Amino acid sequence: SQKNLAAMVANPRDLVEPRGMTPRSSQRRDIIMDKYVRGDTTVSNKSKDEKVKASDVEG
Repeated sequence: SQKNLAAMVANPRDLVEPRGMTPRSSQRRDIIMDKYVRGDTTVSNKSKDEKVKASDVEG
């Protein structure tokens, strides 16, 4: 219903048109580019809790 949708939408204008993108962090970009130039890995490090396998998930 309209009331349920209105309760879920923070800004009704989002249903009419998408919001503009916010600028990217130049500091983060510089860090990643420096790592890339040096040949270092650019992936984020995962904590022990984030390293799971599908077999670890109970169903």
